[in-house]
Amino acid sequence: MGLRKQDLFRVDQTVTNSLYIPVPDKIQFEISSMCNALCLGCVRTDTRTFNNPKSKVPKKQLVSISTVVELLTSKSMSTVTNIEFCGTIDEPMMHPDFLEMLEAINNINPGFYRVVIHTNASVRSTDDWTRLAVILNKFKSHSVKFGIDGLEDTHAIYRQNTDFNKIIDNAKAFIAANGNAEWQYLIFPWNSHQVDTARELSKEYKFKLFIERYDRSDATKIGLEKIEALKKTATKPQTANIMRPLDDYIKNQKNEPIDCYYKTHNMYFVSHDSKLWPCCFIANGFFSLNSSASEFLNKRIFEHYGDDFNDLTEHSVEEILASDFYTSDLVDSWMHQVGLGKKDKVSRCAETCGVKQLAQLPIGKFQITDTTQQ
Repeated sequence: MGLRKQDLFRVDQTVTNSLYIPVPDKIQFEISSMCNALCLGCVRTDTRTFNNPKSKVPKKQLVSISTVVELLTSKSMSTVTNIEFCGTIDEPMMHPDFLEMLEAINNINPGFYRVVIHTNASVRSTDDWTRLAVILNKFKSHSVKFGIDGLEDTHAIYRQNTDFNKIIDNAKAFIAANGNAEWQYLIFPWNSHQVDTARELSKEYKFKLFIERYDRSDATKIGLEKIEALKKTATKPQTANIMRPLDDYIKNQKNEPIDCYYKTHNMYFVSHDSKLWPCCFIANGFFSLNSSASEFLNKRIFEHYGDDFNDLTEHSVEEILASDFYTSDLVDSWMHQVGLGKKDKVSRCAETCGVKQLAQLPIGKFQITDTTQQ
């Protein structure tokens, strides 16, 4: 059994306000670089064509079961009770060992963890989804959020390469095996008229919740007409990135107070390459089409701490968290301007968790309908 949070505070009296997360509660995992879908607003999608993944996205990179187990059994992560599979470029069910990974996690401390899985649910057989439900029922609690953004005629507009009917079949198999399913509906101009119908379907199919979320990507801003035009004319994969001067990129950053979403929620993020990050936003910044954005992150982070400073296959969790990045520099940087120094603000912090940015585009804002109460 993991240490209680109050016990950990008594054990370690040296924790300072500069430490990123003294007592972690949640870890978000991106367990591979693989996904069958090509969602219009996904960081893996090349938005110059909307037909291809970005060339920066690795073809097949996997986080191993042993890496996950070693992380969760480390002293530093002993207070973690919540595990979420919601990577920025992966589909969890694409990992060939995902079900075995879940079994291994539960075996660490049977019935201890709460597990949340985000999925497009359009891969694997109904037998696999039945087995998933059986495994998840061994945990303290679980929920699987099925990304279904419309009905048969609209769902795949955003979630390209997925099949509405296959998703529903997989969801029915999961629910029939006592899986706790939630229908998560991203609202766009092209599917907003179907929200009420989808909500009623979620009740009919016995989803536990119906979650409405508004699009935070650029898909709505760009508009479906322009996206369709790009898909027709820009069919070839793009290899060159958008070149902009790094100095201009830094000067254009908004230097406002930071309200770190991940620190507030006491969670870390593990990326497809087995690196331990403060959040998904910094990790996915390396995939930016703007070459200055990824250049900034490489200079600001890896040139100061080393290319593998946060690699879980090279270092223990304790070694990673003992780096200056986690013990002081990251939190201290929020009080400074965006720049390349060790104490300068990281660009992705400014872009995602600036207080004005959060007021305009809040992270995780949604509306829930409990379908079991109606």
